[in-house]
Amino acid sequence: APEVSVRATSTLLLFFEHRYGAERLARVWREHGFSLGLDYMRQPTNYVSLRFLERVAAALREDSGDSRFMREAGLFTASPQALGFVFYMLRAFGSPKACYKQTIDFSPSYNRVGAFTVDLLEHKRLKLSYRSSTPEQNRNICELRMGQFASFPTIWGLAPAEVRESECQALGGHACRYHLTWTDPPTLWGHYLGLLLGMVSGLLATHLGWGDALFSVASLGMGGFALGGWLD
Repeated sequence: APEVSVRATSTLLLFFEHRYGAERLARVWREHGFSLGLDYMRQPTNYVSLRFLERVAAALREDSGDSRFMREAGLFTASPQALGFVFYMLRAFGSPKACYKQTIDFSPSYNRVGAFTVDLLEHKRLKLSYRSSTPEQNRNICELRMGQFASFPTIWGLAPAEVRESECQALGGHACRYHLTWTDPPTLWGHYLGLLLGMVSGLLATHLGWGDALFSVASLGMGGFALGGWLD
């Protein structure tokens, strides 16, 4: 059944490949005879069933020999390798709180088998619960989820969020209940001041006939944004 988007689980494969290599990942895939190929798992529009995802998670964790493999794979979610250009956009204009809110708000688009309920979201603190309509068979996906939520502050070079679980559905609880705390990044007023000054310089350069308007404003604006980091 199409229950979980591969977008939500792609870091599981990316992390294994990053740590152990593409050849070893392909070997694990062949040995376990998974019905869906690796190419299918890399297409962001595709979905898999929860049970298929659980089999993949169990195989990768077992082959890694690392009891913390799922948590560390989740932490890889917020890496430049996993996010690509989005990593730098979030680092420049986002915040951990905004990341948590967007991830939860958009969860129905990548998870059709479970739902999040936010009990509290405030400055540096989040309490939420997750309930799956198809109960998870073990804690592997729960550990992956906790690592993913912990990873967001690392976008800004901060320590991972502290994640505590007070109840787990896989252990008989009504839902998985998570409690997160984190440190916010310093303000970026220097970046924004540099961006503003750079754009003004670009407009002035255009007025003086020194370059194309779009190129001058964009390039000097981005340059000013980068140099403004020295003030932060």
